[in-house]
Order: sequence, then C-alpha cells, then structure tokens
Amino acid sequence: MTAQLVLAATNMVMGPANFGSLELPDPWRLLSGVSPPEVDRSRSWGGVDWVVHGRADWVLRREEPRLHVELLVRVSPRPGTGRPPAPPPRVPAEARAVEVCGHEARVWRGGGRRGLLPRREVSWLRGWVPCTHTGREIDVEIIGACTAADIEELAVLVERLRCH
Repeated sequence: MTAQLVLAATNMVMGPANFGSLELPDPWRLLSGVSPPEVDRSRSWGGVDWVVHGRADWVLRREEPRLHVELLVRVSPRPGTGRPPAPPPRVPAEARAVEVCGHEARVWRGGGRRGLLPRREVSWLRGWVPCTHTGREIDVEIIGACTAADIEELAVLVERLRCH
C-alpha cells in the first residue's frame, strides 16, 4: 500500500505552495525536517500554486528494520522563464533516464563519506526533473547511513514524483 503525500510549504502572506507530491511506499513515513521549507517564489498553474524557487527537507522513517534517511528537495526556475536558473546538478554518465509526469528525468545513486566530525559512510540517491509545464527544475536527494539497497528501495519516490 502506498500513500500519496503533497510536499508543501505554508506562508501566512502567500498561502500554501506545492513542491510536488509523491507516493510513499509502506512501511515508510514522512516526518518534518530540521528546518521549515523555504519558498522564495511561486506561481499558479492548473489552479495550484507551485514552488518555483525554494528548498525543503524532510525525514523518511522505516520502523522494521529501523532506518531514518533525509529527503532534500530543491526547486529552481527553468532557463527561459525570465529568471536566472540555479546551476543544474552535474548529471553523471551512469544516470538512468526515467519518465516523470511526461518529462525525461535522470536518477543516479552513489555513496561516500559525509559529515564533519565524525565523518560517516552514507548512501545517496539523486533525481533531477525538468518540468516544462510549471517552468521549474526539481532536484531530489535522499541521503542516509544505510546500504545502497535501502536507498534503491526509495528510487520509486523520484520515479513516481508528481511535479504538476
């Protein structure tokens, strides 16, 4: 069973704005991140306000076996939308192409040592989705001190992301 969750930010002045939505597979749960989502700019498309420039983080939790990973989402304007875009992520050659809401997206994974003191071994998965409908690029990163198989289990989050 999966749950359809909307990744959104709320502002007293601007109101709610969506980063996107995702299908979270059981047994994963979505928790608030360390800091609240930041929205620098949003635009309306299809009756919904979409974040065009912003960033947010959440925590994904699995109970059995117990695991916590970070979900980072960064959104920037696409080139040609009137605003300077953020530099696109360096997409490595081994990134696989996937279709996300009709767009050709890229997904890749890796690992390495991260952190200050102590540095620890982490696995990560990254996805990049260029959404032409809403004029934005969505960069999704999942990072955790876990195995590559645990991270690959969450690749469906990027592959089933709804960007508009």
